[in-house]
Amino acid sequence: MKIWHAYKNQPLLFRYTIGSIIGTFLFCGAAFLCANISPLGAQASGTLPNVNGNCNNFGNNNFNCNTFNFGPSPLRFTDKFAEDMLSRMPVKKKVRIDVIGPSQETFNFGAQMTTFLQNKGYDAELTYNSQIVPMPKQGITFQDGGISYIWTIVH
Repeated sequence: MKIWHAYKNQPLLFRYTIGSIIGTFLFCGAAFLCANISPLGAQASGTLPNVNGNCNNFGNNNFNCNTFNFGPSPLRFTDKFAEDMLSRMPVKKKVRIDVIGPSQETFNFGAQMTTFLQNKGYDAELTYNSQIVPMPKQGITFQDGGISYIWTIVH
């Protein structure tokens, strides 16, 4: 408080001069910090590991070779998955495939399962919920419900 009173009693020109010096110091300090702060990893050139593969950019999507996407791996209906699925269902019963999640990819995977099972002679039906509360854990689960098989896909 004593500093403010001493400063307040000074002539106006002195206060402007001191204020200008402090302002210049703060502005230069901020400019120095901005110029010397290391860039963020996603924007730095040459600091991320090299990724081999297709590095073409199309459109304005901001993806390039140095972008890593973390999340669930894509669902692929493979021959191995089809064999495993059939091995769990030795008797042909009704099959319900519950797809849970807003992803079109998840729905398409469930539709592929349904079509595959129908082609193999199963009475398969697909149900879809974009969201349920609470959301179950991600993954594919199988239940033998006695009179029917139940597959649940959450992705």
